[in-house]
Amino acid sequence: MLAVVLCGVLAGTVPSIAAQESEQNVQISATVAGSNPPIAGDSVTIETTVSNLESSTGSVDIDSIVVRDRGSLDVLSRVNDASSIDPGGSVTVPVPTTFETPGDRLISVVVYTEDASGSGVDRYEQPLDVDVEEPSVRADLDVSVPSDRFGVADVTVRNVGNVDLTDVTLTASADGETVERVPLDDVDRGTNRSVDVDTRSVADRPVTFTLAYAANGADRSITESVDLGERGQVLGAIELTSVETTRTATGVRIEGDAANVGGTDASSVLVRVQDAEGVTPVPPSADYFVGGVDTSEFATFELTAETAAGVSQVPVEVTYIVENQRTTRTRTIDLRSTGVRSDADRATPDPDGGSGVGRIPTVAVGVLAVGVVVGVGVYRWRRR
Repeated sequence: MLAVVLCGVLAGTVPSIAAQESEQNVQISATVAGSNPPIAGDSVTIETTVSNLESSTGSVDIDSIVVRDRGSLDVLSRVNDASSIDPGGSVTVPVPTTFETPGDRLISVVVYTEDASGSGVDRYEQPLDVDVEEPSVRADLDVSVPSDRFGVADVTVRNVGNVDLTDVTLTASADGETVERVPLDDVDRGTNRSVDVDTRSVADRPVTFTLAYAANGADRSITESVDLGERGQVLGAIELTSVETTRTATGVRIEGDAANVGGTDASSVLVRVQDAEGVTPVPPSADYFVGGVDTSEFATFELTAETAAGVSQVPVEVTYIVENQRTTRTRTIDLRSTGVRSDADRATPDPDGGSGVGRIPTVAVGVLAVGVVVGVGVYRWRRR
């Protein structure tokens, strides 16, 4: 045996073995992927980085990567034939692993490599300490009714546990009937989802919001009820106020204010005279576009119509949009109760109630009377 070894030394075989062992210069590192601690029963990824340093004389093949429990030496997961790495290169291999029980887990990440010639396998080990949490499933459902919008409920889903929520669906129901059903994206731990739910059809009733989801291998749900009848807001509404009518040569002119007496803004407000028996809308103001009227505000309008003799009422139609809903109302203007005046009355007011035409002004009458009295007195004085 000694002779064989001696012959080998003389032939240079031992130095070649040393050179072969020095070909591989590998380093490894391992971390748990993600910023959150792993949860018992959930899959977690161990990211393993293998580097073949520039000092290596050849490429390295990753034969396998094994995750073991350091206490029991049980194999938790394995990845085979991961990659080949040239000198100066590196590769990160994800190794999925599941921890069935919570607690502080001591594991080892073991990398087995071969050189390009396949003459041998080297073993590299990285210890890792992993804190595995107990699963905690908790979802909060918050429902609010905004004061500046009618017929909308703001619903927010919050994941305050440490388990992701999947297959998430929000359902709104009233009197046992489904009003709205909204599918949501998955809600990861520590995040939330918000959605607006249309509640105009049930704005005066109690509504139940149900959140259904899956978490930690089970289907779950929570509910939240809101009485929208108690929280509902009065919609915008246009009323005609301060209405005055004026007789014209052919009919009547109607002036007034379009006032928003509701709790939300109104848009596209249009006021017009309706065709009726003895009433015909005519230019220049057969209709009048007011536009938008904010809550508790008003805008003026003017309408003109021809009226037949004896007509005492004029129908006026008001159209507007509130919360994407168009509303049309008709107001009857009573010409007998709105202080009807003529254009002559408006042009020449008469404090005595007359038209002012063909009458002697009061001051002139007074001056004339004084003149008569003075004249009579002078006449009598001269006769003495």
